[in-house]
Parts: sequence; C-alpha cells; structure tokens
Amino acid sequence: MTDTLFPNARRDNLLEWLRQYKRATIDDLAAQFGVSGMTIHRDLAELVKTGAVQKVHGGVVWVEQATPPAPSTDGRCEMCGVAAVRMPFTIRASQQVLTACCAHCGLMMLHGLEDVASLLTTDFLYNRTVSAKSAAYVVGSSVQICCAPSVLSFTCREDAERFSHGFGGTVMDYEQALDTLQHH
Repeated sequence: MTDTLFPNARRDNLLEWLRQYKRATIDDLAAQFGVSGMTIHRDLAELVKTGAVQKVHGGVVWVEQATPPAPSTDGRCEMCGVAAVRMPFTIRASQQVLTACCAHCGLMMLHGLEDVASLLTTDFLYNRTVSAKSAAYVVGSSVQICCAPSVLSFTCREDAERFSHGFGGTVMDYEQALDTLQHH
C-alpha cells in the first residue's frame, strides 16, 4: 500500500484489513499502509466513531458486533450527568456503549453490569486512551476533576506513584480501585 490513497479509500482498506486480522499496533499499520503513525492515528480516530474498531494502548482492535452500538445520550455521563469531556471512561457491554465523565463514575457503573467486552479510560497526564483493566489509579488525591472521591487514571503505575507523591491519594490497580469504590 502507498500513501497515494485518498484518506477515505485508505480507511476502507484499513477497516477491511482489521476485519480480517482483528488487531494491530500503530507501527504495524503504518508500515502496512506506507504512511506515518500520525496518519494511522487520524484514520483510526475516524474509524472509532463508527464503532467498528477500538483504540487500545499502542494499537487497535476490531470490535465484533451484530448491530452498531448506541452512543451515550448527548455526550453526558450516564452515572451523574456531567459532560464526559476531560477524562471519559467508556464501557462496551451487551451491544451498547456507556460513557462516564471519569474513572470514578465508570468504575461505579460496572456494578452489576454483565457481558462487558471492553473498558477504556483516559490517562490523566497524557490524555491517551488506555485499557481500564491495565491502568493504574490514584484514588482520593487533592486533584478533583469532577466526582468524589477523585479517581485519576494513569497508563503506568510509575506515573501514578509520582503523581500521588505530589498530590496525595492511594495508588491502586483496576481491581483495587473497583473494590474501593464499590464499598465506598
């Protein structure tokens, strides 16, 4: 493939490739399609909007689905109603997509939810989408984005620990944060 394809044609080819292979890294896709990693990021951002693929840390996965997922109502948190802009948390379950304004609400929404296919959160420092199950969390820091107790997501534990040294809070993995909030 070459970069001479128009963006829409390249995205169609990218979508077809992902339908076949199911997952890939950004670097692999850039090499496969002969474009930059940034071009792949832009293409994937458009494809994510369709619900056919999901960005994960360093790559993308194909989403198997019978019907397109329904977007959340007007971009607001389905738990508390706050606009899900700064640190969105996304849950894909039972052929639906649920959006939360932050990791606090996202983790709270998981209580009793079945058939969860994927969980995505937003890294507080770098504003990157990351798997919620592999993220590190700082719970109860002095930095409160919206809901209380504050729950901030980080791509790696080291970043979470450095952050907690300056702003307080307890560093937790996914299971610990989930358990803490569900018993709060």
